[in-house]
Amino acid sequence: MRLRTFSSLLLTTAATLALAACQKPADAPVSENGASAVNGVDSVETIGEPDANIAPPANSVGPAIKEIPTAFLGRWGMARNDCDPSRDDAKGLVTVTPDALKFYESMGRLESIEGVSPTEVKATFAFTGEGQSWTKTMTLALDEGGTTLVRTEQDPSGTYRHQKCD
Repeated sequence: MRLRTFSSLLLTTAATLALAACQKPADAPVSENGASAVNGVDSVETIGEPDANIAPPANSVGPAIKEIPTAFLGRWGMARNDCDPSRDDAKGLVTVTPDALKFYESMGRLESIEGVSPTEVKATFAFTGEGQSWTKTMTLALDEGGTTLVRTEQDPSGTYRHQKCD
């Protein structure tokens, strides 16, 4: 009987200590910005949902970027004639959508985005075209106030400049 009482008391004490360890002390110090500091770390309450098109800091756990940001979307031509919608030979045209890159004879579906900033996106695309399939990682960068798209491909490497079509 004493063993059961002792075991019950031990379990109750362990559960109480575990619960107390998870709670913020009532007299937790307050930092300069008004957030409470627990174990020397400021805690700040986040209100609302995070923006799905903004990358979390590299060392944080957060939502993965799922789309190419809006600033990169649209039609981009290597030559002036590439932007003419009446032409069917626009071989330097690339159309950027939230989930794909469309070229003259190929299309790359977005597989993953490794990095994003307001002016640069590094992503991997699964391409199909001319009866073939391949994967390519590339960086898309906005230049000249967002009027130029610089596409840098890897393996084989190459850099291509496209002007925003009107």
